[in-house]
Amino acid sequence: MPNPENIIVASSGGTIATTTVQTDGSFCFDHLPPQIYTITAFGDSPAQYQAMVKVVAGKTRFIEVTRNGNG
Repeated sequence: MPNPENIIVASSGGTIATTTVQTDGSFCFDHLPPQIYTITAFGDSPAQYQAMVKVVAGKTRFIEVTRNGNG
C-alpha cells in the first residue's frame, strides 16, 4: 500500500526534484526541463525502486517504478 510520506526523486545531470507519493500510488513533478530522468522511490524498506523516463515539454507520462536489483 502506498505511503504518502514516501519520497520520489527525479534526477538528471544537475537537475534534482523531489515530490511525495499520493495514497493511490501516483506522484507528479511539475515543470521538469525536457531530458531523460532517473526516477527513484524511497520507501519504508531499504529497497529502492527506479525507472527511467524521457520528459517532453507539455506531455504527461505514466511510468511504472520497479524494484532496483541492489535493494
